[in-house]
Amino acid sequence: MNALWAILVNAAFAGWSVEGPSYTSRADATEYARSAKEAGYKGRVVRRFKDGAGWEFVVRVEDLGDGDEAAEVAGGLATATRSTVVVLDEEGASVKTVEPGEAPQPDAKSEGKPEGKGTDAKAGPERAMAPWYEAAAEAHGAGLTALSEPERVKFVYTRKLPDGRIARHTYARRGTDLYLSIEPVEGEVVASTTLALGDAAWLTTKGETTSQDLQRSRETIERFSPTGMLPVVLDLEGSVETHPMLATLKKGAEAKVGSDPVVLYAPADSPTPEVAVGTKDSLIRRITLDGGKRVHEYSKYESVDGVQIPRRILTRVDGAEQPDQIVVEAVELDGDLPDAWFVAPK
Repeated sequence: MNALWAILVNAAFAGWSVEGPSYTSRADATEYARSAKEAGYKGRVVRRFKDGAGWEFVVRVEDLGDGDEAAEVAGGLATATRSTVVVLDEEGASVKTVEPGEAPQPDAKSEGKPEGKGTDAKAGPERAMAPWYEAAAEAHGAGLTALSEPERVKFVYTRKLPDGRIARHTYARRGTDLYLSIEPVEGEVVASTTLALGDAAWLTTKGETTSQDLQRSRETIERFSPTGMLPVVLDLEGSVETHPMLATLKKGAEAKVGSDPVVLYAPADSPTPEVAVGTKDSLIRRITLDGGKRVHEYSKYESVDGVQIPRRILTRVDGAEQPDQIVVEAVELDGDLPDAWFVAPK
């Protein structure tokens, strides 16, 4: 299942959780998350709709083993951030409110043990993360999560292939309904529209509409979505989980990608994978893979609801002189989408 759809479909809580106070802006929630992290508690910003109040943002520390661990994390987080926090059970229901200063004291059995799963001291790859990862993850924002939560998403970009053909792509999601339009801009490009609505899907090209396999159509459309086109910079955590070597890269020389100064990170005994991270903003500027055979460059970053989106992406394969170039024209979250895009063909 596509990672984005896994989030949408598998919305159930995994283990106990702790939530901080709610905010009306993502920026305020992100600042709270930063304060929590400085205190040793790593949470993610969650956006949700509250009846009568509209959209709100909270920071959630997840995957806690049981109620006792959740209560301990809640007490520590409340005290460290001087805020009221809430303990949620495995179903996401509130079971306890913890005020600042209510941190439980560790008993003799727990002294000396690693902190719970909600802290940076938990077991797993994060204990040995390379210096670039934490800074880059924070700088890029929770891309995959932020883009999966809105009810409506629009993503428009032009793509210029190495052979000179140019096409404009428009991806849209409304709830679980998907829309993809490919239009020719230059060269021999076949125009098409793909729809996945409810339990049916269609492809329209050259004036003809045909029914399609629903799951395959969903997977195809999602490959043209923001997370499909920018899997690393929008899902850094997922990329590191898939390729653990990325978490252990060593700091190397300083260099430049275009006009941007960067620091290079690579394995101690291999030139790739190599990640070039901006010295000023910690944003990923280049990723080199497969011994240098595949190179992705990212530039002209712009913040969209706290998520850093590169407006220009260049990909070179096998040292090709002309890159595959993507220019992002628009990324809109919860904006207006034409109803005509989501009408089943007759």
